[in-house]
Amino acid sequence: MTADSFPAARLPELVFDSEPGFVELYNVAWKLAWEHVLTRAGAPVSPYMDEGFDKERIWLWDTSFMVHFCKYAPEAFPGVASLENFYRPMLDGEPSTLLVHHPDNPPLPAWAEYANFRVTGDRQRLKKVLADHRWLQRYFDLFEAFKRGDRPAWGGEAVWLQREPLGYLWRGNPNGMDNTPRGGVSADESDSRNYETMYWFDALAQQALSARLIFEMAEAIGLGESAAKFRTLWFSYCNLLNSRYYDREDGFYYDIERTAPHRFIEVKTPAVYWAMLAGACTAEQAGKLALAAVDHNIFGGDFPFPSVSRNDSAYNPLGEYWRGGIWLPLSYMAIKALEKYGFTGIADQAAEKTVRLQLETYRNCTPHTIWECYSPSECKPATNKRVVGADEPVRTDFCGWSALGPISLMIENVVGLDLDGAHGKAAWRIKHTGRHGVKNVTFGGIRADFLTQGSGTVEIDSDRSFTLTVNGRELDVRAGHNLLNY
Repeated sequence: MTADSFPAARLPELVFDSEPGFVELYNVAWKLAWEHVLTRAGAPVSPYMDEGFDKERIWLWDTSFMVHFCKYAPEAFPGVASLENFYRPMLDGEPSTLLVHHPDNPPLPAWAEYANFRVTGDRQRLKKVLADHRWLQRYFDLFEAFKRGDRPAWGGEAVWLQREPLGYLWRGNPNGMDNTPRGGVSADESDSRNYETMYWFDALAQQALSARLIFEMAEAIGLGESAAKFRTLWFSYCNLLNSRYYDREDGFYYDIERTAPHRFIEVKTPAVYWAMLAGACTAEQAGKLALAAVDHNIFGGDFPFPSVSRNDSAYNPLGEYWRGGIWLPLSYMAIKALEKYGFTGIADQAAEKTVRLQLETYRNCTPHTIWECYSPSECKPATNKRVVGADEPVRTDFCGWSALGPISLMIENVVGLDLDGAHGKAAWRIKHTGRHGVKNVTFGGIRADFLTQGSGTVEIDSDRSFTLTVNGRELDVRAGHNLLNY
């Protein structure tokens, strides 16, 4: 059952006069996401965010990404709370009427919790997940301990993941990139056992990311022992990434063969940016990955971040799910990774192209909605994977993680607001002219309106004072109405 009536008054309001379509799509994304706020008897947490296609099961991969837009309306959308429908059955043995579809989905709760903390500044939440229950530390350990073939009572499928000294065995479906050509798997997936002959680069990079963020969050609330342990783990995982998975000649991270001599499996996908997000790259390595992001033959062009490089023989310009399709979770991750290393111009351009792709598809394709994934060559939905049927459409109304474009990329990269509620400050990269901004946005207990014409002045209404940096210039915002030059 869906939760109560749509909470319009509790949402940030997007303003973008030069392209009203962005505002329309933003509002559609919130309304579609609201349809996936469900209540369920017997779930550890209810209401909760549902991924959008099976009300009996939940996916950690999807739910973790949904937190990245729910963080802008935490009073209405139960983002991080929904993660407890995983923590409590998986780690505490609590009964649940929801099955965790893939027990070994990508290990992303720490990134989701960190993103929520950074906007909301909610230290009580950090205390709950890191000190009171130690859910994040225990989940990290559980991911390490999985054995291929395990069938936990709370899980919907068998485990495929298994840690070995040099990396992780895994498979396309639990990894999330279902029919990816990684490992040389063909489009009909008749040779999908090839997935089992390699170590998956992204499992290691995602655990490195988790270790880094656990230590940073633990440090923020004074958990010195956890911080020290996970800082050491982060260094260790980054060293393994760079010593075994990085091809210096190509300037790229690859999966590697399970058997010696552990050769690189040279299939380029945007999963490579997990290493950047984890902070594993040197400045030189990051620079090479930034070049790949703008190279039209790899991930660049008018339709950024196809799910396999355009110069790969497996690339399908129609999409074919993960053999070319553009997926918002991978695009969002890659854009955040580029930002982390200071490539904000590349990140912002890719973000705006991605949201434009979603908008033009919404306008021109029926039904007029937000799709599961998108074509890498024109403004339309991607085609499906071959085992389902290329003529079968991908899922509609997918908000779900596809809301990351119209909401999160729109606020963070197109408008350019970086809200640091954990420290009570904000930054604004203003690039556009015409009236634009975000009103009624909450961060760190501050509620504010951000508006500009893009012509040297910002108009801020706030219920509390805070520091705002606009295009590198630091400004003091006071409670009330502010008209400030930058």
